[in-house]
Amino acid sequence: MRDKKFWVDTLGEGWAEKLKPLLKSPYMDKVMTKIAMDYSILKVYPRVQADVFKAFKLCPYEKLRVVIINTEPNVFSGLGPLAFSDTSVIHRNLAAEEIVRCLSREYDELKIGFNCSFEQWAQQGILMLNRSLTSIEGETIAHKDMWKKFFGSILYIIEKYNHGTIFLLWGKEAQKYKELLSLHHHVFTYEHPVKAALEYRHWNCPNFKQVDLLIESLNGERIEW
Repeated sequence: MRDKKFWVDTLGEGWAEKLKPLLKSPYMDKVMTKIAMDYSILKVYPRVQADVFKAFKLCPYEKLRVVIINTEPNVFSGLGPLAFSDTSVIHRNLAAEEIVRCLSREYDELKIGFNCSFEQWAQQGILMLNRSLTSIEGETIAHKDMWKKFFGSILYIIEKYNHGTIFLLWGKEAQKYKELLSLHHHVFTYEHPVKAALEYRHWNCPNFKQVDLLIESLNGERIEW
């Protein structure tokens, strides 16, 4: 069983404290053992095992403002450790391409050199959350059931302790959580960017400016998209 220091170093102190019962459970031991085994013999995404929980480390619990939910690391919507993210310099994934194009249209500026790791978003309190933190090449949903309890615990914590969090739910899978989250949180929905890309359409998501207006009305700040 991994000790408190391991989880604080991995997730950050806030997340480690809130998730303490889960992290100390046999379930989490099984998850970590399975991950280590798969990384040793298979091609797993994200490619660096140490990055599996990077979304939490970059977005400390105490700074949480926005949650953007995706499914799992995959070739269409990003192989990086953060939802929709890639570290590829030349060829972005389809979802990231649509996100960048949308931002360029919404804010009338060309997003040259936009960092599709989305780490700059995470550092502003945006949790880029995949339902499955890992996936296997060629078997995208192989880890889906394994991560279900962990993902559910994250939503439970935010639902219980972080009323007023902003959720962006893009696509049918993410929108399954709309009813659960709408009571105590601000929920914005739109189609998944990959859907628009595969249908050769612009992904004209209004959520960025909706979030801007909401945050400015609450505390006079804004997200640097």
